[in-house]
Amino acid sequence: MSGDAVTGTGTFTTPATSTTTLNGGTNTLGAGLAWDSFGLVNWTAGDFTLSDAGSVFTVEAGAPSIFNINTGLSSEDINGAGSFVNDGHKQ
Repeated sequence: MSGDAVTGTGTFTTPATSTTTLNGGTNTLGAGLAWDSFGLVNWTAGDFTLSDAGSVFTVEAGAPSIFNINTGLSSEDINGAGSFVNDGHKQ
């Protein structure tokens, strides 16, 4: 994703066999949407915005659930009113 938004209702699920890359711009998890990641997420650039209190990004327990932060800049943030839940592995 590069400056994109995941929108809609319900839960967006990343399977254990997949890799998602957040790589520039503002990547947004829409209002009221849950994102459950069982796979690998590489955050390489840009901001990650959790739109509102109902927006929840969860790194699920178990391999290979990894949220890899490799942005290189201190100005790139996870922001917004939502929640980031790390039940997996953040590096």
